[in-house]
Amino acid sequence: MKPVRILHIVHTLNRGGMESRIMDLYRNINHDKYQYDFYVESGKSGMFDDEVKRLGGRVYQSKGIRRYNIPDFKAFHQFITIHPEYKIVYAYNQWAGFYLKEAKKCGVPYRIANARTSIQTKSLRNIVKNLVKLNVNRYSTHRFAVSKKAADWLFGKKLVDVGDIKIWPNAIDTQKFIFSEMVRNEVRNELGLGTAFTVIHVGNIRFEKNHLFLLQIFAEVKKKYSDAKLILIGGGDIEMLKPQITKLRIDNSVIYLGIRQDIPRLLQAGDVFVFPSIYEGFPGAVLEAEASGLNCLISDSITDEVILTDHIAALSINDNPQKWACAIEAFNKIDRKNAWKTIKNANFDIKDLVIRTENFFDGFV
Repeated sequence: MKPVRILHIVHTLNRGGMESRIMDLYRNINHDKYQYDFYVESGKSGMFDDEVKRLGGRVYQSKGIRRYNIPDFKAFHQFITIHPEYKIVYAYNQWAGFYLKEAKKCGVPYRIANARTSIQTKSLRNIVKNLVKLNVNRYSTHRFAVSKKAADWLFGKKLVDVGDIKIWPNAIDTQKFIFSEMVRNEVRNELGLGTAFTVIHVGNIRFEKNHLFLLQIFAEVKKKYSDAKLILIGGGDIEMLKPQITKLRIDNSVIYLGIRQDIPRLLQAGDVFVFPSIYEGFPGAVLEAEASGLNCLISDSITDEVILTDHIAALSINDNPQKWACAIEAFNKIDRKNAWKTIKNANFDIKDLVIRTENFFDGFV
């Protein structure tokens, strides 16, 4: 019997938070029963493309984004028309309703919308996102979210309150994050950290990740730990941050590693994880940092569903950088070796999510 092929619509198959979590699930799902295929709306190749193909999946590149950063929904309609094998389609965040509308026109019976972010700010860009999301409930047959905040934003509080949304938080392969003193020393030697107090952050350089504020926080940390280092991991244009780095006189203290595939290993080298996002859905990066045993300081705009251990604290991004630096200084040493068990026992291990997901798909076949 051939596996059921499930189509996911993504922007690019790169190491973003959403894409990484989809891949975590895809790696562990039963490929004899279910296969993930990907429709890439940007039309650009990504770092996960080859792995998807090795696992038996397919990657379809669209014609790319139209003017004003609007996806080409007409091209998607044409794609679905010539691929009637897809009975299950996943679309994400604000554009989900438009993709699922085309899927409905083409007779796709199971149209899943997945909320993976929670936009709170009122910039022009976010006002547009808040408008384009409005038809998602009309065209989706099933609705998922990684947190209650994300569900409230995309689907509306009313549907959440009546239990119409499945809230399934992100999950990780917790055993990859077991702390090792030997690995920690290896990575610190490779990066030339010596005994420096090390702040680490994982996130693409994007508005919502709030890197400019992160740099201000680190500059204050430097006043307390003169040899401190900041490790930045993620994609994006580091040149956008250079003026701020120079202004704060921390040029020699910031280590930019870009997109990496060895994040579980790199996290071992840190002393504290700082994540001052303006908004998030359910950040897998924080989950990974907690599992690795790092003390974590996050913004309180992030759902408190991610606070799973006693070595994580939240502050407002309206608090000044000095307060964040003081909170970092106040962290105590912890037993890092067993932190991963806490995350696993809280049912945030990928194997638990795989069972849930397969049981859900079993209802369609």
